[in-house]
This record gives sequence, C-alpha cells and structure tokens, in this order.
Amino acid sequence: MLESVINDKDFASLMQKNLQNIIIHFFSKEQNFGILCKIEDIGFYPVLPDDINAEFRPLTLFFSSRLYF
Repeated sequence: MLESVINDKDFASLMQKNLQNIIIHFFSKEQNFGILCKIEDIGFYPVLPDDINAEFRPLTLFFSSRLYF
C-alpha cells in the first residue's frame, strides 16, 4: 500500500512543493539544515564539472550553514 502512495505522481508533486517551502523557510530564518540525497536521483543545473561529480558518494549529505562573525 505504501508503495502505491510513494509512486503516485500527485503525491510526488505535493512532497516537492512542501520541501521547497521548507527550504525557503529555513533560508528566511537563517537556519542551518542538511539534505541527504541519493546522487543517482538528482541532477544539477547547470551541470557540475566532472571532478566535482567524481567526489560524490551514492548517498551524499548537502548542508547549508550560515557563518556568523
């Protein structure tokens, strides 16, 4: 049952919008956060150079941090 929900296009669209809103909210509040990604499922636009792509592991953690001085 859960698989049918996860694979539903409407559910995927809803999740994408929610995640975008959460990320925007974190940036607006200057809140640090991280996102763990399966590299095979994401794309970069513009395309990253090969030497950077070669450094990614199958599961890669991207994080945002605000430096305070």
